[in-house]
Amino acid sequence: MHDQNVIIDLALEPRKRPLAAGWAWLQRSYQLYRQAPVPWLKISTLFFGLMLLTGLLPVLGFVVSVIIAPIFLGGIAVAAQRTVAGQLPPVEDLFLGFKTKASELAKVGGFYILGGFAVVVAVSMLTGILHSIGLIGALPEKLESLQQIRHLWPIGVLLLMGLLGVYSAYFYAPILVMLDQLSAGEAMKMSWVGFWRNWLPLMMMSLLLAVILFAALMLGTQLNQLLSGIPLLADLPMFVVWCLCMPLVLISSYVCYADVFVSTTPTGDHL
Repeated sequence: MHDQNVIIDLALEPRKRPLAAGWAWLQRSYQLYRQAPVPWLKISTLFFGLMLLTGLLPVLGFVVSVIIAPIFLGGIAVAAQRTVAGQLPPVEDLFLGFKTKASELAKVGGFYILGGFAVVVAVSMLTGILHSIGLIGALPEKLESLQQIRHLWPIGVLLLMGLLGVYSAYFYAPILVMLDQLSAGEAMKMSWVGFWRNWLPLMMMSLLLAVILFAALMLGTQLNQLLSGIPLLADLPMFVVWCLCMPLVLISSYVCYADVFVSTTPTGDHL
């Protein structure tokens, strides 16, 4: 799964970056955020709000939101590219994917859903088979404690690894479709290779972002409690805090893409 020697396209051959690149990516993302804080707050807030609203649609809200997310992420990649060039990205960049690569970007979202569904079905079938031959116990009808399902932890690990494999094919794909003109299938293959060649720095960057988001969550919770007596404002602090952090998350995806797929100089030299 983690073959470091796979070569797909010499023009876009993903490079393997060191563990420290994860920290460098986050630093560079923060620098770009500081270059254009207002445009990025507008873009991220609009993106966050649109995804929330889409997810609330009845019946198919989740499916629709997953399919259109890569289209927005393609536009966000263009906005990040503009920021690197020293320009202020307009909010309209968020919608560029709909004008240029809507079909392929939507396919990325569709393949992501199908891949996740396939993993869940496969693991469910495996669980049923193992139960039928007596290797594992059945799930309780009513879950009252984790003790009841602790024997299923290998199945849980297998499910998480399968879903991570699907996510690795998705991670870089919207950017590769939008900026490198790849088809959805090609982009997801390339994303898979780039992700696993750089899983260590990606893990470091993800852990650092998780710490930042957790701190933001704690701050938002405290502010929510202070305003709990005001119905219209009770949840506003959490929304504001998340919107302040969202640009860092969105920009970081482009920064690590640029270092893995675009730049030909070491991380320390250009970040």
